[in-house]
Amino acid sequence: MNIYAHLGRQPHASADGLDRLGGGRRILRILLVSWGILIQIFIAHGAEETRRTATYRTAVTDARRWMSKRDLEQAAQALRLAQENARTEEEQQEVQRLEVLLEYLRQFWQLTIKGAQKLQAGQEIEVEVSRYKRIKVAVVEPVAGGLTLRVEGVNRLYRWESMPTEIVLALAKRALAKDNVSKVVLGAFLAVDEKGDRAQARKLWQEAQQAGLDVGPLLAELDAAEAAAKKPPPPKESELLEAETAVKQEYARAYARATTAPGKEELARKLLADAQKTTDPLKRFVMLREARDLAASACELRMASSAIEQMAQHHQVDIIQMKLQMLQMAAEQARSPLHYRDVTLLSLNLAEEALRNRRQADAQAALRLAKQTARNSKSRDLMLQTIAAEEKLLGTQQKKK
Repeated sequence: MNIYAHLGRQPHASADGLDRLGGGRRILRILLVSWGILIQIFIAHGAEETRRTATYRTAVTDARRWMSKRDLEQAAQALRLAQENARTEEEQQEVQRLEVLLEYLRQFWQLTIKGAQKLQAGQEIEVEVSRYKRIKVAVVEPVAGGLTLRVEGVNRLYRWESMPTEIVLALAKRALAKDNVSKVVLGAFLAVDEKGDRAQARKLWQEAQQAGLDVGPLLAELDAAEAAAKKPPPPKESELLEAETAVKQEYARAYARATTAPGKEELARKLLADAQKTTDPLKRFVMLREARDLAASACELRMASSAIEQMAQHHQVDIIQMKLQMLQMAAEQARSPLHYRDVTLLSLNLAEEALRNRRQADAQAALRLAKQTARNSKSRDLMLQTIAAEEKLLGTQQKKK
């Protein structure tokens, strides 16, 4: 017997039932589409947050480096960028203490330079070369951007950005008052300069603190700087083999897709983000190194630079050498005028940075790379810009000699 006949019903759905079924499907499709959009928004937000964090960390690293190089305007620009990207309370506090440090550093240089400009020809300055040796140098004349001194019978022009720390301190000793505020100001220079003395800076700040001055942010920054100085060297290759194998296995599918520039960029971005979450230092180093090389191969130079900066947060790495190698890799993979332009401009920036660090060989290598990629770009304007930058850098180098 037909069961439908037994029940007194026909074997077909009602119109209302079909409407409800169709409506349910439409709602399900809408929900799935909405969920997909939410996932895309979440992924985009995560990528943006990764870029934001990387930008922030690079900016504060640059701010400290520019202060150590005595370029306070560049340090201020880096801090403005850091402030724009600071989100957490910890990040905001870090920016605030760096701003306090920069302000005291400005005061140090303003007072020291003002005092030096008042020196008369023939005046002698006692310079402490070492704990056991002091020499006297004579003022020849103050000049724009520096001071000409007679040292051991020879007239020498010293620019403020490259003047030996011993001479700067001798000039500051004459220019600064003998009070607690001056101790804070002098400590700012000692804390950040490449050849400064953090232990002496701490002593001066603690004396000022005992006198009632608020130097808490400065001491906190000093603690952070000393912690950074204790960073370990990069791991040896033999120590990284197991971690490298684990990373390649974990991201095997992504590596399989990383045969094109977009695939490499996608994997580099994921490795860069995930490296911040891992607590394994060997795995983190491998992930950052892979992100650096993949991004460079895809000519994503900002991302590759960010990976280098993150490596420098955890290890004592040679940033200049790393960036030079990264740019050389990117130059080999560059195919478009835009890629050649980016490599050229960043190579010129690196040459300038290397020259400030008195690393002539690295500066020359960066200049050669800039000229090569400028030629490959077939851009007359870029070639002229490179030639002008080379003349300026080489001219600066000759002046320093």
